[in-house]
Amino acid sequence: MYNIKINYDDEVLNPYFFTSLTPVNKIYPHLSSSAKNIYLSPHSPYLLSPTITVEKKDDKDVKINLPPLSPIFQSYIPVDHSYQNVNNDQDLIRSVTKYFFESTMNRWLYSDFQELLRYLVVKNKKVNVVGNRDDLKKNKLDNNMDDMRIKIKFISEYVMTKYDMKSFLKKLVLKTGLDLWKFKNYKSKIKKAIYRKIKRKLEKLSFESKL
Repeated sequence: MYNIKINYDDEVLNPYFFTSLTPVNKIYPHLSSSAKNIYLSPHSPYLLSPTITVEKKDDKDVKINLPPLSPIFQSYIPVDHSYQNVNNDQDLIRSVTKYFFESTMNRWLYSDFQELLRYLVVKNKKVNVVGNRDDLKKNKLDNNMDDMRIKIKFISEYVMTKYDMKSFLKKLVLKTGLDLWKFKNYKSKIKKAIYRKIKRKLEKLSFESKL
C-alpha cells in the first residue's frame, strides 16, 4: 500500500519570472480553496517547489523530485483588489489634453480644420453661426487672419473648451481601447476624431440652436 504526500522545498528563482499577478490556483490546482486569495507576483523571490514522497509500509520512503514548477511568491491580495489604471493619472490626462487642445486651437484650425470655420461668421468682431446649410455653402474660407483668430477663440470658449477636450479624450480611451499615453503615437486617428467631434457640435449649434 502506498500513501502519496506532496512536500515543498524552498528555492529561489528570478523574481521577474512573472510579468503580472496570476492566481496561484491556476498553477497549483491541488492547493485547497484557502489558497484562492494567493497570487503569483514578480516582486518577491520566494517559491515552493513540490516533491512527492511515496511511503511504503515495509520499506524506506522513496522521494521523487518533480520537474520545476512555477514559483509561488509571498504576495497576498484580497479578492476585491483593484489596479491603478494609468489612464486615470491626472498628470497624464493634463499633458495629453494640453497637447491636443493646443494643437487644435493653434495649428489645426488654421490648416487642416479650416473648413470648420465656415460654420461661423464674423460681423463687427462678433461671432454668429450660420443659420442653415445654404448659408454654410455660401460662406467661403477665411483669408482674414483676424477673423480666423476670433472664430477660433469662439470655438475654444464655447464649442470645444479644454474641459470638453479632456472629457472627449477620456471617452475616446474607452471607445478605442487605446491607452491615453499612446494617443500621440496615433495622432492622425485622434486628430480625425477631434475634427468630427467639433463638426458635430458646430452643426448642432448652427442647425439645432444648441451644443
